[in-house]
Parts: sequence; C-alpha cells; structure tokens
Amino acid sequence: MSMSRRVVCASLLASGLPPAWAQADKSLRWIVPYQAGGGTDTVARVLAEEMRGSLNQPLVIDNRPGGATNIGMEAVLSAAPDGATVGTADNAALMVNEHLFSKLSYNPAKDFTYIAMMVKVPLVLVTTQPVKNLQELLALAKPQGKPMGFASAGIGSPHHLALEQLKRRSNVPFEHVAYRGSAQAVPDLLSGQVQAMFLELPGAKQLIQSGKVKALAVGGAQRYDLIKDIPTVAEQGFPGFDAYAFQGLVGPAKLPEEQVKRLRDAVRQALQSPAVLARFNDMGIEPWFMPSREFYTLCRTESQRWGKLLREAKIQIN
Repeated sequence: MSMSRRVVCASLLASGLPPAWAQADKSLRWIVPYQAGGGTDTVARVLAEEMRGSLNQPLVIDNRPGGATNIGMEAVLSAAPDGATVGTADNAALMVNEHLFSKLSYNPAKDFTYIAMMVKVPLVLVTTQPVKNLQELLALAKPQGKPMGFASAGIGSPHHLALEQLKRRSNVPFEHVAYRGSAQAVPDLLSGQVQAMFLELPGAKQLIQSGKVKALAVGGAQRYDLIKDIPTVAEQGFPGFDAYAFQGLVGPAKLPEEQVKRLRDAVRQALQSPAVLARFNDMGIEPWFMPSREFYTLCRTESQRWGKLLREAKIQIN
C-alpha cells in the first residue's frame, strides 16, 4: 500500500468508517431462509444486484431453507456482528414463530439487529367458486355439512393467519388445509379439492388474469396500487381487517451502528432504483422501506396481535 493510501486508510479507520477498498475485498453473505427460486429468494437477489454498486462489495446469497425459517435465522444470529452477514426476515421469523413454537432457539426482540424493512407482499383472497364477492363466499360456506376447504401455505404462514382472522370475524367454520407452500396448494385449489385461499399477489397475478380464479378481496388495510379494482376485506364488512406478508433485512445482534447505517442506506437506494421498481411491479410486490427503529417497533406490535390470535385459536407446534 502506498504511503498516501496508508494515511487515508488510517484517517478513515480513526473516524470509524471502513475504506471502500476494504469493503470491496470482503463479500457480504445474505442468508435467505427459503429455497432458491422462490419469491423471497428472488427479492433478495434483485436487491443484492442493485446494492452491490452502492456497497462496493460482492453480495452472495446463501439459501438456508427449513424449520419455518428457523434454520436460516439461527445462521444469522450465530454470525459475527461485523457487517459481513445479513439475512432476510419475514412474518414467521420476527412475529409468529415465538408464539407458534413451544421452544424456539432465538428471541426475535433481542437476538437480531433490525436494519430495514424492504417489501410488502399483498395477500389476495381467491376462489374457484361461483361467487362475485366475499359476502357471497361466506354465505356459500355457512350451510351445515362439511366445511368449505380453505388452503394455506402452512401452519402459521401469513395466509393461515389471514384465514384465522377471517374465521373469527365472520364466524364461518372454514376447514383449514395446510400445505408446504403456496405452490403445492394451488393445484388443489384449481382442481376443486379446496375452494379458496389467501394467496400472495406474485403467485396470484397470472391465475387472476387467466380467469382460473376470481379475486374477491385483498387482505391489507388499504387497496394496493397494483390491483386497485379489488376491494379490501375491511371494505366488505370487516373493518380493521389487516393481513399481509413482508420481508425485511436483519443482522446479528450488536451490529455496529455504522454498519447498520451503511446497509440501511443501500436498501433505501436500491428501492428507489427504476430497474428494481419495474421488476417488483411486474412481480406484484410493493417496495416498503422502513428504517431500523420503525421496523423493530412494527414487528413487536404486530407480534402481540398475531400472538393473541394464535393463543385464542389454540395453534401451536410442539
């Protein structure tokens, strides 16, 4: 290293800021707690591609699927808090699993550094039944006999919790049929083995456009710009109804603030990129940037809401 570069490096280190070439020499590992090729993995890869430039370092996606995200989250919390490892965290990891599992190896309130919220994934109530709106579906499902089958992407998934919220608010005894992911549920929905489900918009768009399913409502508190013509569940008789999926970025506990800011700013910048916005719009995903403190506060507040629902419905995995 030249004398001038050595002096600059020393000055930067003294100020607490790592030199750009030091970051460029070290890859950033991004743990995704789902398999490669799925929606969560795609979001991470789209953002990582954009963030490489602003961070001036390679980003490597490390898929760690299994255990309802627990395997991937354990990999994040066991990493050194040096800014070299981050992970995607969603509803399951930060809001639900602490209530769903009788034993959990981490505490989402204490064991991670919350960096930034990244995206919101709208949930859409879809059906193959001959109905025009949510109230007609509920009326069809109410008659005595075998309950109407309502699919989800798994126990404790946002799809499942949206269903449980609807069951409690409507007093309609849907039969919950849990699958190992939405991709496994959709064929049974189309064949009539189950009659309805909340499906994430990226997976529902083509089915809706092709007429294979009818979209009755969106789960979020407000209509989504991507599907403005579909009313919310709240608009159709259930004020306050709100259910959605999200993906945020976290790191190990005690991540230095300068690293948090560096990563948070890179996420913010990536979510403003026209290329990223166009890709997410095509996928049916909404950018939803939220800085660290607000991200943490939202997750702890929502954790209480979903925990109450899980306890009341007596849903737990031992």
